[in-house]
Amino acid sequence: MCLDFDHLLQDLEALPEDTVVLMQPCGHNPTGIDPSKAQWQRILQVFQKKPRLFPFFDTAYFGFASG
Repeated sequence: MCLDFDHLLQDLEALPEDTVVLMQPCGHNPTGIDPSKAQWQRILQVFQKKPRLFPFFDTAYFGFASG
């Protein structure tokens, strides 16, 4: 299994303004795969480009997958 990162970015860019985006940054996100540091930088760029998207980070499982 792998993270379909290109489609993730496309989906984020297609979201309408004033959308809250639930981000699970580690371990138990829907794929079970953590984005790399470089991928997080690209995700950040989308949020910077679309300042009316609101990331909400659920870190309940922080450290379970990658320490």
